[in-house]
Amino acid sequence: MGQNADSSLTRARHVVALTARYAAALARYNLVLPFTDRPAVRRFAAAVLQHDFLRGSGRRLPSVGIADVFPEIRQQTWTMVGVAWSEETPYLGGVLRAIGGRTVVEIGTYEGAMTIQLAANVPPDGRVVTVDIAPDEVAHAVAPAGGSDRRLTAKPIDRIGRLYRDTPYAARITQLVQDSATVDYRAHVDAIDLVYIDGGHSYAQVRIDTEKVLPLMRSGGALFWHDYQPGAVGVTRYLHELARRYPLRHLRRTQLAVLRVE
Repeated sequence: MGQNADSSLTRARHVVALTARYAAALARYNLVLPFTDRPAVRRFAAAVLQHDFLRGSGRRLPSVGIADVFPEIRQQTWTMVGVAWSEETPYLGGVLRAIGGRTVVEIGTYEGAMTIQLAANVPPDGRVVTVDIAPDEVAHAVAPAGGSDRRLTAKPIDRIGRLYRDTPYAARITQLVQDSATVDYRAHVDAIDLVYIDGGHSYAQVRIDTEKVLPLMRSGGALFWHDYQPGAVGVTRYLHELARRYPLRHLRRTQLAVLRVE
């Protein structure tokens, strides 16, 4: 009971501090308009939250460089294909090559922008198992989807994985169109070298996805989570809890959290 009270008090103080910073910034720059302009208020509040998060308040995982977790990446090269690159691509591709990964699980395919990058960095006989839920299954998902997740999943089913289709890497990819909470990964892989979790952002969904793959991870393998950022409250809350048991790290200047499995 005391711990919950302390936690509530800490959150309340954090909100007060952010509100004070918001008000001070408005007064300093004479920004009167945002009080009557709701989109401007939201944009400004988001900027304050992001600044606060990046300064360290609200982010509890230690921020490190990728080579601090995977020093062997310094001697490694990797492949980037197509044009749909993200800032995370070199991190995942480099680590996958550095650890000699052959088996990958990706949770959250969307159009397959990261899927094809992962497939390009496993050997020709390697395997990328990628999961995305069908739009008509979202309402029946094990972990209810929030508003932003519902919008992301409300896409035509033929968009799932479209960026890797008809490419030389498609043969290395197994596409599962189902709720990731219901996937039996043992039916597809014996052990996993690298996992990239970028599916549902609720606390329950991230917990389920993580706990389903952790027992299958090879020693020395890598587990990445995307959206370690202020707006993804469920992601950050779960990762902060998991960090009590495992040495999670935040990769500096990214939205990635990572665990190197011992």
